[in-house]
Amino acid sequence: MTTSIEYKFKIFEKINSDEWNLNLKKSSYATFFQTTTYFKTQDDTRFPIYIYVYDEKNKIVGQLVVSIIKKPVIYSTSRFQWISNIVSNLGNRGSWVSGPIIHTDNQNERIKILDIFLKSLNDIVQKYNLILLDGYSPVEGHIDEEYIKKFKENNYSVEKFITFRTDLRKKIEDIWKNLEKNARNDVTKAERQNVMVREIRSKEELREYLLLSKKWAKTKGIEVSDPLKNLEHDWLNYQAGMQKFFVAFQNNEIISGLRIVIFNELAYTHEVLNSYTKEASVGGPALTWYAIKWAKENGMRIYDFSGVKINSKEEMIGLEKYKKKWGGSEFPYYHFIKVVNSKKYQISRFLTRPDWYYRDYKRRHFKRPRK
Repeated sequence: MTTSIEYKFKIFEKINSDEWNLNLKKSSYATFFQTTTYFKTQDDTRFPIYIYVYDEKNKIVGQLVVSIIKKPVIYSTSRFQWISNIVSNLGNRGSWVSGPIIHTDNQNERIKILDIFLKSLNDIVQKYNLILLDGYSPVEGHIDEEYIKKFKENNYSVEKFITFRTDLRKKIEDIWKNLEKNARNDVTKAERQNVMVREIRSKEELREYLLLSKKWAKTKGIEVSDPLKNLEHDWLNYQAGMQKFFVAFQNNEIISGLRIVIFNELAYTHEVLNSYTKEASVGGPALTWYAIKWAKENGMRIYDFSGVKINSKEEMIGLEKYKKKWGGSEFPYYHFIKVVNSKKYQISRFLTRPDWYYRDYKRRHFKRPRK
């Protein structure tokens, strides 16, 4: 006779960081985005909530960290900040990335544990006055139809994404051969054009990288008032080996930048920057190949190129092609979205529309160099 395991959850606003991160590493698919380190950049507009799920022996069998966002980010201009203040009075948003992390491969147990997570999320909705709750599933997290069905039964809509991952346990020569021809051509072209890549190793070099983000943001219609805001935090993460920054130079000018985050022997493309000061640049491909080699040489087992939405707009289709050409295997993951209060959600969407329109206007009218 078999007995059913009873599970329970506990919700915390503060936890032991070392213990949390150590438990995450029990799962091969846990990433940087469920670590306490990722959430230390939170400010007075947001804060993390940690969920543990335990079995009847009080053993940790699941983890999930959710960010409670009190104010939406205004991207286009600080002059619209008043909109953010109004929207914040309507309620909060809860959001997570790459979770929940469930510490068992038994699919029946996984679904039961997922049920407990969904109950805990309902509690968070009520306690923190959420009008929207959304999250991205892990990659390679045993996500099957039953798993997705559980979210749908709890009134979540589902969007499918894909990412591309390279197995770094292969020989570097084999990884190179698996790149599409145009990717290899871009890398060799960068060498011919004397594009140089180096890893950032000092705080002053990190300052240069972060200042590049302001130039890049302008090309996307985004206003970055303080690009050095997280300088100290990023430097500490670099020293701890959880973030790496690479920059590409041409004629002694920084033309591109790349940030990867590292956890659990998994390197993930977190940020790609381009100054767009030249009409054409192969700084991005040079950085990507350099980062793959760096990850391979430094004991990573996976390089993740980050994801794109399936059947998305033309810009995303181009991004998908770029990621795909690096030879990684394709993996699906999912975005789960629950509108808790439809009326307030629609009001918030309406109020933030000017920000989206103005950002899109600035992006479309940004003048890039021509031949």
